[in-house]
Amino acid sequence: MEKSNLIALSLMIVIIALVLLTSKFNMEKQYEIKKNTRLLPYWAKYLGFIIFIVSLITHLVSFSNDLQTLKPFWQITSAIGCIIIGLSREKNEDEMTMALRLNSVFKAFFGGIIFHLFMLSLEKLIGGDLNSYNSLYVTNFILVTYVINFHIAKKRMKA
Repeated sequence: MEKSNLIALSLMIVIIALVLLTSKFNMEKQYEIKKNTRLLPYWAKYLGFIIFIVSLITHLVSFSNDLQTLKPFWQITSAIGCIIIGLSREKNEDEMTMALRLNSVFKAFFGGIIFHLFMLSLEKLIGGDLNSYNSLYVTNFILVTYVINFHIAKKRMKA
């Protein structure tokens, strides 16, 4: 099995595990937001930040040493770190925090689509091959945008 296939398979397994950990199997009262949404514990946020920072350091090291083998590693681990940060519970989780999460997901999703279309157009204008554009950049953009939007909105709410 190829290295990229193993990486993709392991990423899919991690995503499925996160979905199973955060989903509720009993769907009664599905419109009650607070009871329906399962999140990771608060301490998992620190784990996500550690994974994200390690992936950024790996990215900087791979730039300075031209190590192309580390490129998929930092992209996937930064995505996993952002997913863990985004799915972690806050200290005080209430309806307002859930509304902030929803608003952040909305902005990140549509911002990611616009970013993706912009990057594809830019690559086409430069004369590059559209197949060379990596979708992990869009995934990382959406996840980082979500985390930033959520934390900015949370800070504004406290002020």
